[in-house]
Amino acid sequence: MSETGRRRTGPAAALMAASLAAAVLGACTATPSAGAPATDPAPATDPAPATDPAPVGGPPSAWLESGPEMPVPGVPGSWARDGVGSDAPWLPASALPTVEVGSESRLVVELGDGLGIGSWRADVAPASDPTGASARWVAGRDTTDPPLRRVAFDPPGAGSWVLRVTLGFADGRGDAAYSWALGVGGPDGPGSGRPRGP
Repeated sequence: MSETGRRRTGPAAALMAASLAAAVLGACTATPSAGAPATDPAPATDPAPATDPAPVGGPPSAWLESGPEMPVPGVPGSWARDGVGSDAPWLPASALPTVEVGSESRLVVELGDGLGIGSWRADVAPASDPTGASARWVAGRDTTDPPLRRVAFDPPGAGSWVLRVTLGFADGRGDAAYSWALGVGGPDGPGSGRPRGP
């Protein structure tokens, strides 16, 4: 090969060698991609639980309304859902908010989270009976078909009562009892549904 040929090929060979060295050096010092297995961080999300979590904090809320005023939340008693729950005794009037209604009012109860209602029953006892020993049935149904959005019934006679309404969830996964103190006046009584305590 002539001297002139060596001059022509020398720079090309040097350029190729420099390029190859830069490529090798870059491969050795480059930061691995975020998805590289060697440096991949822990997963961003935890795996889904194998089963639904147990209810936290008790049963869903339930509301009693009668008349145009704001519905009054009931005090939960015994409840069960998906095998978890709690037993509670009859709640005395002193532990409950009092709702004043007229004797011709209509009492309406619904679950606050939109759950359907299947079977249900309403019981009352005089407010002077703290244990519910004299409680009696006033309304209800045993069937769960079709589900109800709310239940409605007439109040007991005039007087001071404890009302307990037990609602069976329409999905068949449990039930819960809710209580209110109920003051029933005459036909021209309050009937506003306004809570008065405790």
